[in-house]
Amino acid sequence: DLLRTFPMPLAPYAITDANSTGRRFGVVETADRNQFQRDYTRVLHSQAFRRLQQTTQVFSANLGDLFRTRITHSLEVDQVSQSVAQQLGLNEDLCGVLAIAHDIGHAPFGHMGQDLLDELMAEHGGFEHNLQALRLVDEIECPYPEHRGLNLTFETREGLLKHCSQENARQLGEVAARHLDGRPASLEAQVVDWCDAVAYVHADLEDAFLMGVLSAEKMRQVPGYLQAWERIASRMPTKA
Repeated sequence: DLLRTFPMPLAPYAITDANSTGRRFGVVETADRNQFQRDYTRVLHSQAFRRLQQTTQVFSANLGDLFRTRITHSLEVDQVSQSVAQQLGLNEDLCGVLAIAHDIGHAPFGHMGQDLLDELMAEHGGFEHNLQALRLVDEIECPYPEHRGLNLTFETREGLLKHCSQENARQLGEVAARHLDGRPASLEAQVVDWCDAVAYVHADLEDAFLMGVLSAEKMRQVPGYLQAWERIASRMPTKA
């Protein structure tokens, strides 16, 4: 609570409004929020983000109301990545928008759906969910009469391209240049990538237990589970 009341200053290596490359189309600056908070709300209110509520994470939401969907998973990544960013002095708001947008390009049925679409679209360049995410925010979403797309900042758009072939990178231009010259992703994008893994590994394990796929006995066989259990048990009073 104290950290949120007195926010930590951003580190020199964080991305800020001051060192941002900006947007393709100019916008009127406002005093109530920064550029990445504006990106966050643009994605949050998009059709692409809402569509994630009907997309399965691992277990179908039709089987119960406790299982994660892509949208709840994205919100969990948002929370974890902003917490990590806060401690590292990175831009929490950029982490936030990258977190809620990181799965918007995914096809239904997970990687199986992507593989099938890639096969069907082979004669038209194939299908890759990172490219689809960029296509959604740059072209398909059209809430503004002045231009196509959500007109997000360069840093948000670049961060959505976690993977990109050299052929596609040459076609996309500057937003994909790092995939040609070997530059790493921004630290904020790297944090979201790691927090994505943290979120889904633990969430998938929990959902599997709730689904009955994993029993308590099987859980004890998961690498590292007993060590974690012992750390928690040592802090809890023993029942009589």
